[in-house]
Amino acid sequence: MIHSFHIKNYRGFKDCTIEPLERVNLITGSNNAGKTSLLEALYLNLAPGIAFHANLSSDRYERSTWLNLFRGFAGFGIDRESMLGWLFHKKDLSRAIELKSVDVQNGGTRILTMSWHTIADDQLNSINNSILQAAPDIPLKLNVHYKNFDGEEFKWSFQRSSAQMPPGHLLGTYPLRVLDGNDSRSPKEDVKWFSKLDDMGRQDELVSTLQLIEPRLKQLAVSVADGVPMIYGDIGLGRRVPMLQMGEGMVRLLSLVLEITNASGGAVLADEIENGFHHSVLTKVWRVIGEAARRSDTQIFATTHSWECIRAAHEAFLNSKTYDLRLHRLERSGESVRSVTYDKGTLNTSVEMNLEVR
Repeated sequence: MIHSFHIKNYRGFKDCTIEPLERVNLITGSNNAGKTSLLEALYLNLAPGIAFHANLSSDRYERSTWLNLFRGFAGFGIDRESMLGWLFHKKDLSRAIELKSVDVQNGGTRILTMSWHTIADDQLNSINNSILQAAPDIPLKLNVHYKNFDGEEFKWSFQRSSAQMPPGHLLGTYPLRVLDGNDSRSPKEDVKWFSKLDDMGRQDELVSTLQLIEPRLKQLAVSVADGVPMIYGDIGLGRRVPMLQMGEGMVRLLSLVLEITNASGGAVLADEIENGFHHSVLTKVWRVIGEAARRSDTQIFATTHSWECIRAAHEAFLNSKTYDLRLHRLERSGESVRSVTYDKGTLNTSVEMNLEVR
């Protein structure tokens, strides 16, 4: 489990360390404070193979392992150097990006560095946005250096029209799942991951977790009764009901629990985690998230704008056997972003006094 994360020269982050991290990490902050950028940085650091293959190649990846690093640029024909350039703080290509995650328990560190070089002499140049726009054919390449928890080191590079992609075995070295709060999710993915769990004899684990929201749920099963494979639930009505008919909240919760369970030993990145849930059930949702994360040994990084979501998370973990929640508020400080972390005590005081922590 990651205990600290350091971001340098990535998007709005000039130099920022977020620590201590917990089993479940809730990230808040105003608009454009860097919440989504933090998820992107974690994505690059923990799963660089998938991140670069999914964003820069024609390979098709299942939605729940893919996070769009270019935020729509790819659809406008913008060249690769410009798209990659905007990953750098203030698009200053003379300073390298460094993303570092530390696992104190295992004594390991993951470090990803990204830096621009000229193809001609491979020396780092002071190239800013105006030069890049004035000379779009400048012979640049992005060099990436990656060192994982085991001490293995890898290097690869990206140019305007070609890419030396990360080695294939890096694609599955760290279990990482992504849940986008604004993205419509295909039921086929849930069927796939539920079937995997069911084959492993772990359906009861999923059902018992979902019962916190829907206590009538007795069993889940995949059926093609309505023409396509879908997950159905037995809630005591005499026949199974499609999960899609149980409301957006149950579908969203099922997807979230499936991602947590299938990222065992890894992490789940969830943007705008409260989407799809009524505020009245958020405390139960957080109980589900906490129990699923502990059971599967999965670490959660989730963003929110909602005060109700923060308060519900605190209440849920306060009533759990283990309070393994941290709130991290991102704040703009000059030209960069800093993190303010709330533990059990400080968050409890903030909730009781109704202090603004978003």
